[in-house]
Amino acid sequence: MTEPDELFTMRNQYWLGNYQLAINETNSLHRLPKHLVPVKDEFVYRAYLALGQYDIILGEIKDNSSTPIALRSIRILASYLSKSTSYEVALSNLENLGDEASRNTQSSVYYLILATLHAYGDNIKEALIVTEGQSTLELSAYAVQLLLRMDRVDLAQQRLALMKSVDEESTLTQLATAWVNLRLGDPKALADASGIYEDLSEKYAPSVTLMNGLAVSKMHQGLFEEAETHLQQALNKDSSNPDSLANMITVAYHLDRPTESITRLISQLRSKAPDHPLLVGLNNFEHAYDRMTAQLSSK
Repeated sequence: MTEPDELFTMRNQYWLGNYQLAINETNSLHRLPKHLVPVKDEFVYRAYLALGQYDIILGEIKDNSSTPIALRSIRILASYLSKSTSYEVALSNLENLGDEASRNTQSSVYYLILATLHAYGDNIKEALIVTEGQSTLELSAYAVQLLLRMDRVDLAQQRLALMKSVDEESTLTQLATAWVNLRLGDPKALADASGIYEDLSEKYAPSVTLMNGLAVSKMHQGLFEEAETHLQQALNKDSSNPDSLANMITVAYHLDRPTESITRLISQLRSKAPDHPLLVGLNNFEHAYDRMTAQLSSK
């Protein structure tokens, strides 16, 4: 008989983007088996990482060899994201833990953090290499995300098939299925993606991550007013979430919302995430337009 997973709810809340709920869940976890305590700590600090609360991580995780490798890895990434450490130094510090990680059977979080840092440096192929040979569902799910960023839907489907062979009902497998379906883009795939996001929202709680996923699936189906409703719910939860703001800008353009409303959303996004891909695209368009206008006026 399989033992109950006492961290089931915490893990799932984290994977679904309900980071504060994941942290709160630990308050009810008393008398955990000894082997689950470090796993709980890993998820708690990863949740703080996702929430951008780097000071907590840097203040509580000690930078010494007695600290578990997973927590040291989280600390290194927090140091980089808080701009306390350069990318090059952070990458070097992580790679220096490689030998120890190779001897540690509980080092999957190390590899996940290393792949994440490579991705922050736009080294997607290097990030993908890190996930190869790693059999955890989390690393496989991250590999699916990376492959989709590389527009290799075919390889993402293959990795997803491996996830399904391990645990088809896992929340991570369900999320990865939705990501792939969104990229496939046919009516059935989009409807299936919407269904996954709706089911997970009902089963757990409608996180910002889930609301954005559902909104994107509605946008692909041309249902922009429904997408707007879901994005408003996401912004009600977190008014400064970059993805919510970016998706709302896209929806606002399609629904021909007032220019001042769109301009305000763009200003909010620029203040929170100046390097967001949507802003980069808009800036490139504006520069191209300015160049064309200048060329025409000079003739």
